Amino acid sequence: MASPIPTTGSSALLEQLSPFVPDDFINDLVPPHTGRGRRSQWSAAQLYRVLLLALLTPAHSFNLVAELL
Repeated sequence: MASPIPTTGSSALLEQLSPFVPDDFINDLVPPHTGRGRRSQWSAAQLYRVLLLALLTPAHSFNLVAELL
């Protein structure tokens, strides 16, 4: 019998989902911006993880996700 899915918003759930979309794949899919303008401090994989947090936590906005972090 399979183990139950961890609680929404928990680190256990994020750890369980992480292997399905590896960071290298995300960074290759969305290369860093090279050109004029502001340089990003975060990689595409990091931004994707924040998006997952916004979707998988009870936070209703990215401001609340920032507070949770």
